[in-house]
Amino acid sequence: MIDDNSKEPLSIGNLQVISNEGLTASVDIEQLFCNMSNKRYINVIRKLVLEDCEPDDLAHEMNITTANLYNIKRRAMAQLILVAIKDIREYGK
Repeated sequence: MIDDNSKEPLSIGNLQVISNEGLTASVDIEQLFCNMSNKRYINVIRKLVLEDCEPDDLAHEMNITTANLYNIKRRAMAQLILVAIKDIREYGK
């Protein structure tokens, strides 16, 4: 038996095994995304926050200015927070 108390996720080649907590968080955020009405907001949050995409690159990809991208991100995060609060009120923590 191997004693492993580390908090690092298991990696096998290029495949990284997700912990139960990481999997639960992924499922939770995807559920919140399903409850958001604006798909553009979902894309911006996914790229900037989850995938750590460079803002200049994403703004260029979306054919908008970086300043506009930051405004979209602010509105997207506000919508995500409202959806999360609604989810907590309906289902608890």
